[in-house]
Amino acid sequence: MLVLHHAADLEATVAKMADVLAPEGIVAIDDYGWERLDDDSPEATAWRKDREDLHTSASMLAALDRAFERTHYHDHAYLDDGRGSDRIAFTYVGTRRS
Repeated sequence: MLVLHHAADLEATVAKMADVLAPEGIVAIDDYGWERLDDDSPEATAWRKDREDLHTSASMLAALDRAFERTHYHDHAYLDDGRGSDRIAFTYVGTRRS
């Protein structure tokens, strides 16, 4: 939860997740896409700037989809402890590809 965007090697991390998952196992990821924040305020601009070296939601989802069959996905709020109106966080559930 909220760590995949920090992976030094995203592809290797996701591959390892797939390797250790049982054949009919399920992976569940909850993370956020810092680049999705649609706010031009100085605070939001600085927040995005601080995260530019982290993986984007698009790169995380692409890596996950290469390794897993997506069975559930939804966007949800990240800010305000998940009670906000933003939709920058996501929940991804999948099963290991054969």
